[in-house]
Amino acid sequence: MDDFLAKPINIEKLMATLGHWLARGSNMPEAAKEAEVAQVTEAAPAPQAAIASQESGPPVFDEETLLAQLGGDRELAKAIILSATEDMPGYFEQLEQAVAAGNWKTAARQTHTLKGLTAQIGGMKLSVRMKALDDHLKGGGDTDSATVAALRSEYQLLSVALAGWMAPLVTKASAPAGKPPAIDQMVAIYRDLDALLSQNKFDAVGRIKDLQVLVTGTQVSADIAEAGRMITEFRFDLARGQLQRIAAQQGWEIGTS
Repeated sequence: MDDFLAKPINIEKLMATLGHWLARGSNMPEAAKEAEVAQVTEAAPAPQAAIASQESGPPVFDEETLLAQLGGDRELAKAIILSATEDMPGYFEQLEQAVAAGNWKTAARQTHTLKGLTAQIGGMKLSVRMKALDDHLKGGGDTDSATVAALRSEYQLLSVALAGWMAPLVTKASAPAGKPPAIDQMVAIYRDLDALLSQNKFDAVGRIKDLQVLVTGTQVSADIAEAGRMITEFRFDLARGQLQRIAAQQGWEIGTS
């Protein structure tokens, strides 16, 4: 191995590293290669180490870190956030199951995955906590359901921050300036949510985020956010009831089976 980049991957560093080695070719003496690698790794400390040194602690969401990794591309950042947040609930479920079963190897694997995903989307506070747990498990330690529940709470805070950050991007892309979101879009999401919640499916967390983005700045935004919190806490019946009350107040019909 001639070089490496620490996760999360920073696009600018990736391009610079590729350019460096492609330009030098394969005839460089081995000793010179090793010296160069040492120079690169010493000059670029791992993001987690830099974060841990901050006295105030890392933020729940760090926009600067997110965009720095992606060359400032906000649309790419939005796509990555949507993809990551769609997968993360499943990883949390697998982590909870592994902890309940005392399967620490699987728990470490899920924790490592969550550590990388949260850092990739700018969730630096949660990523640091995940790294601490990852190191602990890899060192032969164990954990409990209360710790996982606390990490889920951190993820809930991150989800709210991410939804707020993405709101201008989604609103700009989905509706002409000055016009409210289409009612039929809201109704379609309500129906999806009602069907998912009736089956106690955690997939509803992805759809509630779509709805939160659509209703940002409207009179129902706080109530929708509350329903989102209920879903992340697995209170599916309460969340479903909350959404049905909102639908009735707004004159939007969803299934009630």
